Amino acid sequence: MSEWGEARKIYAELPVPDTLSELVEHSIRQAEKEVKIKEKQRKLRIFRGCMLIPAACIACLVLVLNTSQAFAMGVYGIPVLGDIARVLTVRSYTDINRDREISVKEPAIEADTALSAEVNQAIQAASDAYIAGAKQRLSEYKEAFLATGGTEEEFARHQLAITVDYEVKCQREDMTSFVLCGTENWTSANAVAYYYNLDLKSGRVLTLYDLLGADYVDIANRSIVRQMESRLKSDPGLQYFDPKEGGFQTIDAGTKFYINQAGKPVVVFDAYEIAPGGMGRQEFVIE
Repeated sequence: MSEWGEARKIYAELPVPDTLSELVEHSIRQAEKEVKIKEKQRKLRIFRGCMLIPAACIACLVLVLNTSQAFAMGVYGIPVLGDIARVLTVRSYTDINRDREISVKEPAIEADTALSAEVNQAIQAASDAYIAGAKQRLSEYKEAFLATGGTEEEFARHQLAITVDYEVKCQREDMTSFVLCGTENWTSANAVAYYYNLDLKSGRVLTLYDLLGADYVDIANRSIVRQMESRLKSDPGLQYFDPKEGGFQTIDAGTKFYINQAGKPVVVFDAYEIAPGGMGRQEFVIE
């Protein structure tokens, strides 16, 4: 069985609480949506003849070990939420071989709620699955590289890297918002980001409905369109896809977002989702 297949098997066998959490449901919806988005992005890139732009490897907060072929794990407590909860780096390691370097910094929530266990389970499953998938993609890339005349030495000089890292976006006593990112430095096509917005007092996932009210769809849509128009006016060189060609139409309950330090939701669209890939991820603060 391949590493990817093994990861899927492990994920499927993870114990799930009797009550299916909002987080797990949200993660499933997000994963399904990302599959559809990737397919749409692929078609858009073919239609426009766009070339993929290699993504720079995320370097912030990466643990670099002094020995090659090293594998290490550690626990580093980072209190960020007062007495109610903490965000911890529970798994941090670098794994290096001739072909690539894997750097992982994985967070977990320490809080007195049932939600924390489910969040931590979802984070570990997402991290493990991404690493397994990235290894498989790298193996296929290497096979194609060698089949077209490349050598082992030339491949090793590419210094390919797989990174899993996270960033806390907002930290308060009763809530936290953070993002878990996976990247591969030889392509931006497989970059992923999972957003976690948690109410730690009530022990549930925060939604745009919670932050903006019952009219959250219209509020967010109007704000996003307004900001897109403003950006285009300020910089004529920018471009957003026409709605008829897969551009922005509306947000929904599964739209990705995080909460900034001011407590405002920030809606996020991946590269190629509503604009050419060269514009990168598009973020809109909803006010």
